[in-house]
Amino acid sequence: MNRNLAFAPIALWLWSTPLLAQQPLTNQEIWHSSTFTSERVGGLASMNDGEHYTVLDEAAGAQTIDRYSYTTGQKVSTLVDGKDLVLAGNSAPMAVEDYSLSADEKWVMIGVGN
Repeated sequence: MNRNLAFAPIALWLWSTPLLAQQPLTNQEIWHSSTFTSERVGGLASMNDGEHYTVLDEAAGAQTIDRYSYTTGQKVSTLVDGKDLVLAGNSAPMAVEDYSLSADEKWVMIGVGN
């Protein structure tokens, strides 16, 4: 019985210490700091089916727009092969900087450098 009584103040101190260390939560901390920001994954675009996403990749010295499966993470297909993006009179493919799929995902708008 005396052992339990001797243990009680120690247990109370261990339990209350984290409560004393907590700071009040402020609007500044919620809205204007990075404390509650979510992690983001950049560089991919979700497709309408919800099962695939597209990524700007590079293969064989040319950029490609590839489709991947969310489930497996594996490449499913290549939508645009950069080797096909060569302007008349040039030998090198254009440098793709960005792309956007149309709402029905039948067309791709490609942003290129100068």
